Amino acid sequence: MLKDYIDGKGKMRVMFKKILISLWIILLSQAVSSTATAELPNMGSATAGITLEQERSLGNAWLRNLRGKADLWDNDYASDYLAAQLSLIAQYTDTPIGPLSTVIIDSPYLNAFAVPGGIIGINSGLFLNAKNEAEFSSVLAHEIGHLYQRHYSRTQNNNKNTNKVQLAAIIAAIVLAQQNSEAAQATLFASMANSVNNSLAFSREMETEADRIGLDLLQKAGYSSEAMADLMETLMKDSSLYNRGALEYLQTHPLSKNRIADAKHYSQNHTNNSKIDSGEYEFIRSLSMIHHTTEEERANLITRLSETTDTNYFYATLTACAFWYLDQGNSTKAAELLTKLTEHHSEFYFVRILHIKLLTRQGRLDEARDAINQLRQDYPNRLAPQFQAANIYLQQSDRTGALEILKEITLLHPDNPRGWEKRLLIEKQVGDTWGELRANTEYLWLIGQERKAMSYLEAAQKEPQWTGQQKSRISARLQQMQYDVQQYQF
Repeated sequence: MLKDYIDGKGKMRVMFKKILISLWIILLSQAVSSTATAELPNMGSATAGITLEQERSLGNAWLRNLRGKADLWDNDYASDYLAAQLSLIAQYTDTPIGPLSTVIIDSPYLNAFAVPGGIIGINSGLFLNAKNEAEFSSVLAHEIGHLYQRHYSRTQNNNKNTNKVQLAAIIAAIVLAQQNSEAAQATLFASMANSVNNSLAFSREMETEADRIGLDLLQKAGYSSEAMADLMETLMKDSSLYNRGALEYLQTHPLSKNRIADAKHYSQNHTNNSKIDSGEYEFIRSLSMIHHTTEEERANLITRLSETTDTNYFYATLTACAFWYLDQGNSTKAAELLTKLTEHHSEFYFVRILHIKLLTRQGRLDEARDAINQLRQDYPNRLAPQFQAANIYLQQSDRTGALEILKEITLLHPDNPRGWEKRLLIEKQVGDTWGELRANTEYLWLIGQERKAMSYLEAAQKEPQWTGQQKSRISARLQQMQYDVQQYQF
């Protein structure tokens, strides 16, 4: 079903997929290893150059710049799931790698990347191309390997003038891939060619490190390490369908078969787990399929998905369909599916959310409030129930309660623009001008409108309404923003 869906998207989407899969293979094919049990290469101290704090500041600046230019998939459920999987895998690193920030590019084609400062991004198309949670997690584990070994810092020590350009090129390529496939191809390959020509051997060692660490983390997290090799083989088979230009580039690094062999060798020499999926991956995957299907095809896709009952996670697929029906205003059909689901899967996280969404739609707000607060207790680290609770409180005209939730979100997740955006709306409603100023500037800052955010603070400095303490806070925040722009602007 998924193959038919992808194959039927037309020439432009095939070209996009070609570009990003080719880039993925290029990045992965730089690894060189003849023995899967070799020691990780000793490449010197990762702290000799850029500090962890500088990495974090640079990564945050990069992420703000990306948000301001690329189309993102702002799906709270997918974002929660991605963050949860990264936390699950990262906990098995020998030493902490610090907080991780995530971003999901709105594109149906496979791509993933790690940026200094704990930034890990994926395309929404990774959900389409990874057949199961283990394959999806193998990509995340590889990216965590790059961050764990602080590969950016090492490259920075060797070549301090090119890395900022390389990070900017990633943003340019992502944006171009959403607008013009041929321009994106030229940008991607030019950027990668420059990097590889300057430090090929070093890049190979980095990829080898990320592979070894990723395989180890995948196995410790309970997934089969075979998943990484399985995904690589799929990508290599797909690459044979694409133009000679990409393949000729790959011929300068004919190492992918070795890399797959290394991954297989690792699997043969380690106990392969078979972690049972929670079903959440299949739910998000189904949402991604629905999201990337054209309006003309979507109804047929929903029909096929809702009739699927012969898979281990059919309930997750049915739940995704029910979400779609509810979003389309068809509460009756959503309720019919919920009745089927609650018979055996009433405790599934997304079935519980579906139930709350239906209660809200039916105006049963007290019941919805009780249910969402229980879900918040059961899943304290997830943002989707927090946002949903704030919406329910607003519908009950409880602005104070909604604002308390959003203040907690912005306190615990100050780099999440969604929290500041929703908080801004309520601060305006309650007439808190100080809260409105803060929420507005932080939101603009996080979505890449840095100059506009600073202009608001500059104007606020001249207003007489603020107390001395408030003016000091405005001045301090403005100075920090100005410093960050000066030091880390792309």
